[in-house]
Amino acid sequence: MPVMSDEWLILHGGALGDLVLTLQLAMRLARPRDGAAVLVASRTSLRGLDDAAPAVRHVSTEAAGVHWLYVDDDRSPPPVLAELVGGRCVLSTLGPREHPVQQRLARLRPARLRCLDPRPPSENAAAERHITEIWLERLEGGRCEAPPPTSAAEVRPSPAARSRGRRMLAAAGVLSTAEDPAPVVLLHIGSGGARKRWPLDGFLHVAAVLRARGAACGVLIGPDEIEGGLLSGVKGCGLPLIESPDSATLVACLSAADAFLGNDAGPTHLAALLGMPTLALFGPTRAAVWRPLGARVRVVQGDASGGGASWGIEPCEVAGRLFELLGSRRPPPV
Repeated sequence: MPVMSDEWLILHGGALGDLVLTLQLAMRLARPRDGAAVLVASRTSLRGLDDAAPAVRHVSTEAAGVHWLYVDDDRSPPPVLAELVGGRCVLSTLGPREHPVQQRLARLRPARLRCLDPRPPSENAAAERHITEIWLERLEGGRCEAPPPTSAAEVRPSPAARSRGRRMLAAAGVLSTAEDPAPVVLLHIGSGGARKRWPLDGFLHVAAVLRARGAACGVLIGPDEIEGGLLSGVKGCGLPLIESPDSATLVACLSAADAFLGNDAGPTHLAALLGMPTLALFGPTRAAVWRPLGARVRVVQGDASGGGASWGIEPCEVAGRLFELLGSRRPPPV
């Protein structure tokens, strides 16, 4: 069966946050037809969305044979790569259109090839425009005809994903049982760099307020944060931990939660993609440029210019924003 030309393939070499924003950009350019999946070939895993709407299917760049694009010889392309690319709309973030990799990609006969240089602009060039608007201008040659980022595309998890997530949260001790009716707030305390992390004490203070009001709280902590010593600071605080979740586990847990609190980091963007009520905390990076996109996303922009670790963001403000989000919880997926 020939591939329909409105099926997206995204080729991506960056981290989770940028990958999510690139996926949302692709869906702004052309929403997948009913029943079609978005395929993602990336270094960063994005598994767990095969049964979402629209479905997002992931293949690693290694398994896809993307290395062929970087080899300057006459070898035939790997069959899996030729099948992935042929007949699809391809959004490649592997460099500008004139890059040899993109020229080699064009030989695989995509229905349409959109080449994006994802590197952020200079500080002055970015101003207060969101990065997806800057990317869109690069794609459109200065023309911005797609909807603004306030109408960001979302991927709705399946009921099965939510059920898997509830069982995982119960197994981790976040909920007493999978049927526990308590609202769940997941907190991701890390980020790609220490300077982008709101203090751990702030998260613990917020969790204490939430739990006193009947919410169930769990802490997501990845390998970068564990290596950075954050794990020892969380252990012993009485909060359930979900350590080093793979992307499928992360998707399931997020699907089962009612709100999310995180720094400027990949899981925060993923929560927004899934339509979760999401509160994102920004310090040295500018929320206007890098904020997660979604109808239920709220942002607190701190001030890092004074050198304070808390960026002037108070836990009571964060807790209040989260209660507002919990008051407008999304309905269960259908």
